[in-house]
Amino acid sequence: MCCMNYNFYSVGENMKNKHSKTKIIIAVVAVVLVAAIAGVIFVPAFINKKANNFNYGNPATAQELAFNQYDKRLGDDVFFLYDSKTSVLGIALSDGQVVAGSQNRAASENALATLFTIRLRDRNGNSYSMDSSSNSVAFGGAEEYETEGTGFGIKYTLYPVADVKEKDSVKNKTVCVPVLFSCENNALRVSVDVAQIQLPDGWFVEKLSILPGLFSVSSGSRNVFYTVPDGCGAQIDVGAKSEKPLILDLNVYGEDVAFYDYSEGAVLPFFALTKNGVTVNTVIEDGDALSRITCKRFENGGGYLYNTFTITPCSTVDGRLVRGEGYEGVVSQLYMVAENNDGYNTIAAQVRDNLTARNYLNGAENTTFSDYPFFINVIGSVDGKDELTAFESAAEITALLKSRGVRNIALRYTGYGKKGLDTPAGSVIASDALGGSDAMKSLKTEIIEQGNSLYLDANILVEKSGMGKKTAIYDETSRFLGVLPSGFSLSDSGDINGNIGNVYKFATDTQTAKICLNDGASVLYTDLKGDITRQAMM
Repeated sequence: MCCMNYNFYSVGENMKNKHSKTKIIIAVVAVVLVAAIAGVIFVPAFINKKANNFNYGNPATAQELAFNQYDKRLGDDVFFLYDSKTSVLGIALSDGQVVAGSQNRAASENALATLFTIRLRDRNGNSYSMDSSSNSVAFGGAEEYETEGTGFGIKYTLYPVADVKEKDSVKNKTVCVPVLFSCENNALRVSVDVAQIQLPDGWFVEKLSILPGLFSVSSGSRNVFYTVPDGCGAQIDVGAKSEKPLILDLNVYGEDVAFYDYSEGAVLPFFALTKNGVTVNTVIEDGDALSRITCKRFENGGGYLYNTFTITPCSTVDGRLVRGEGYEGVVSQLYMVAENNDGYNTIAAQVRDNLTARNYLNGAENTTFSDYPFFINVIGSVDGKDELTAFESAAEITALLKSRGVRNIALRYTGYGKKGLDTPAGSVIASDALGGSDAMKSLKTEIIEQGNSLYLDANILVEKSGMGKKTAIYDETSRFLGVLPSGFSLSDSGDINGNIGNVYKFATDTQTAKICLNDGASVLYTDLKGDITRQAMM
């Protein structure tokens, strides 16, 4: 703080009256206060350049505003509210009941009480995490602008600070993030055009989260549930106590083999909060392939649920930052509210209709089947040695289902080879632990006699050499079994045709009419030709 000079002697030279002692005390106290204020303002300038957080302002106090304290309202039957002074967004019913707010007590406890968080990197790869509350609103950096249609826009000017001793110091430079709020059919869309974000020279956006604290829940809450796209969909009682916390990280549409920030199988782009019979369902629209849904429930109840967009994937290889192609389009989340609903079915219908409207699903009714197929996935063995489901047991399962009136069964058999889940197509030998090749042939015969179908799993992504990049194709299965994901060696794209030939030969040799292919449907490549993002591959 050498830039601030205080002259103590000028005070001492004028001490000539009976109150001089008091003046000294007042002067010293004033200097101390000024120094303290200066410390708050200038100390962040000396933060180490590798520090991750730059939340040096006074964040807006976490609060749940009453209905009449919001100065902006969108919607008719459901109100989406915004307070210009504190930049708080809330969702309320027509009776004025506020059901969710971006700055609530639980969000504050988890450092999520803000409209958005953003992680940036400078030209040297150093990471900077900021948010709209403590880096913009606290300094009066939120400015409204006009938009077309029903809604409004807010440009948030964020103030980062770098080490003043660095030659390429970014002190006094700012980051500007425009956020658009638009309402249609009682649904609120919150979006950010990544290409319009203004950054210091050489900087780029790594991650962005919109309304991360909106679904935060305090411990002791009751009748509160999270719905996440885990498999077919899971509802989590957020108020329930447990022996250990529940932590989920779900990557929409699967893993990215170029960057290991993705590890889950394909999941749908949505997550929801149900509170006292009212559901707020969030559908991730633009930028959905970049999404990672994070959910946590604490041991004593309460938790948080939000989505993060990976705008620019990054990995560290041998201590060096490797940067993927950045996304320069729009990211957006749609918030839909339903009162007195039946929970999961309402959420599923909203997601289905949204995906149909965006041409992700075919809206036409399928009348091809007189009997819809009943799919079963049977796991023979993880390693080919320890039995989970023998060939004979699989036949008994389908026979039992048929006796209970279940028809048109399609049985997918996984992990039946000598190496279990690690068996590549083209070198399959039935596991002796499951009954051997004769038992596998008997399984096929029995299922056909039942009028059902057998699909043997075949993997066209694995190469025999065991070299190359690793990926966990059976990650969902491994998690269900409680074991580590199987590490597969990923084939080069040029070898895929040969792998398909191996599958065909395998089907011919085993006289198996039907094969279930493990192809690239759950894996997204971003490193094939350059200038390709995950979103562009959708």
